[in-house]
Amino acid sequence: IGKPFVCPFCCKTFNQRVHLSRHLSVHTGDKPFHCTICSKMFATRDRLRSHTRIHTGEKPFSCPVCGKRFFHRSHLVKHSHIHTGVKPFSCLKFLVYIPPMRFIVSIPLYCNSGLIAIVFFFFK
Repeated sequence: IGKPFVCPFCCKTFNQRVHLSRHLSVHTGDKPFHCTICSKMFATRDRLRSHTRIHTGEKPFSCPVCGKRFFHRSHLVKHSHIHTGVKPFSCLKFLVYIPPMRFIVSIPLYCNSGLIAIVFFFFK
């Protein structure tokens, strides 16, 4: 059956029309949600909700090891590496955004400690 909703810009597919609609803002730059405090604009309601925590001071994500609290889940995940010693992609100097296209080529990335990632490039 697959995913019936296809992005006309990058051919990414989605199970639901609402997910495609939300994704389209990546290509169109549409940001219909705005912060009533600082007027910053956002593509999704979730991004606005997350941003609002900066103004309210709410930090709903806490480290189970040391109790430090964070505005965003991604900040907690990054912080957790302090306790685990994991340093993901520590050998990469920078990441490059490659617009998605049609044919996939995978390229392994290595560092002194071995394989660290497989990068997928999309070509027309």
